Amino acid sequence: MLIRLCLVLSLVVTTSYGQDLEQDYQALLTKYEWSSLFMTYISAIQAKLVLQDTVRVQEIAPEVGYNSIIPFRSFLANKTENIRTGLAYLQIDLNRTKAAYALANGFGGNATVLAWDSLQVCGIAVLCDRILNGMMMSTAYMRMIESDTATTENAFAALQTVSMNPYVSPDALVRDSVIFRARVIRDSMEVKQLEASNPEMYHLLRKYEMQFDSSYSNERLERIQRRDETKEFISPKEEDVKSILNSRKEAKFIPFHPK
Repeated sequence: MLIRLCLVLSLVVTTSYGQDLEQDYQALLTKYEWSSLFMTYISAIQAKLVLQDTVRVQEIAPEVGYNSIIPFRSFLANKTENIRTGLAYLQIDLNRTKAAYALANGFGGNATVLAWDSLQVCGIAVLCDRILNGMMMSTAYMRMIESDTATTENAFAALQTVSMNPYVSPDALVRDSVIFRARVIRDSMEVKQLEASNPEMYHLLRKYEMQFDSSYSNERLERIQRRDETKEFISPKEEDVKSILNSRKEAKFIPFHPK
């Protein structure tokens, strides 16, 4: 088995999507208990959203390969339509380079083995790990962004870090952006003081406000907030959305629509 795994990993190194994949895959063998990586329905939803985004896929592909992205994206599309009948878990056996899944409404004790080859499993395993890491990172940074103990500058830096990570889903980025926009409204006096103490940061924040307001109309914010009755997606808090909408109402907000 060890010889087979080494042969698989040596083949991975010769592919066009990077020599780092072997090292990353080997690291997973010690990272995950019982040498198995699991992805459940909620994390699979986030993976689907990442792989539906063309810009993210273009950045991810050189690292894990389209050979892994395409079958994984197809699998997610067919297994994440309904939380009651969709994916219960995806298991990747890192020792055997095999993958299998079970459905939430399944009754058997066995998982269904997927027909992914060893190279695809290697790439998908690394991809899953990075998406799971992205979920944990965006959640941790979300807490920083909304925390009163973090300065506005640090909160903005956290948001920028999240926005540059291609493994963070668009949903998570929307949530964190809404939280930060609401924070800027709440801490308007602190932001105003930056005009004198840190003019560069002040202008970056004003630019961010303009970009946010041009991208998120009132209707879009309301649609994002009410779409997730099942809690399958990551959504911003209702109070943050209301804070933004109320602020716009008081300022007689007129959305900017670039030509």
